[in-house]
Amino acid sequence: MLYDTAPEDEQKVLVKGDRRDAAVYRVVRFLLLNRIPFAVEGGPQGQGRVILRIGERELQNPPLITLAEALHLTRYSGGTDYDVVVVGGGPAGLTAAINHAGLFGHKVLIVENEAPGGAAGTAVNVIDNHFGFPDGIVAGELAQRGLRQALNMKVEWLPACRAEAGVCRR
Repeated sequence: MLYDTAPEDEQKVLVKGDRRDAAVYRVVRFLLLNRIPFAVEGGPQGQGRVILRIGERELQNPPLITLAEALHLTRYSGGTDYDVVVVGGGPAGLTAAINHAGLFGHKVLIVENEAPGGAAGTAVNVIDNHFGFPDGIVAGELAQRGLRQALNMKVEWLPACRAEAGVCRR
């Protein structure tokens, strides 16, 4: 969604930095994949410099988990005791989390590196072989619906986080 056309009450992000910089690209990709309206304008020159304005709040060179928390994208209680921890929020991970939470009443956490949907969530193609969508569905929309369903079942969601040897690296 474009920044200028987003509803007034929807959270928007202004990204300031050199568009060619890897730090700006990383933030813009994260915002795109999570469907957050944003605009980019020139800003501080120099490698690795990015400034974000979210409402009245300003973040300088934030880790993605800090950005996710500022945008209220996380649904994480901070707990450490789960019945199931799913590593990866792609279609299989979301399905596993939904099934464990819904069928078995398990306390479930999904740890995802970037955004819902995994590789499918980054695609712009139409998935035309998924059960329940006879006319197909855009991959990113399927991912967002899956996340919404998981959250409705009280699954906890921790994006922008890498699982390494049983530990979440922020």
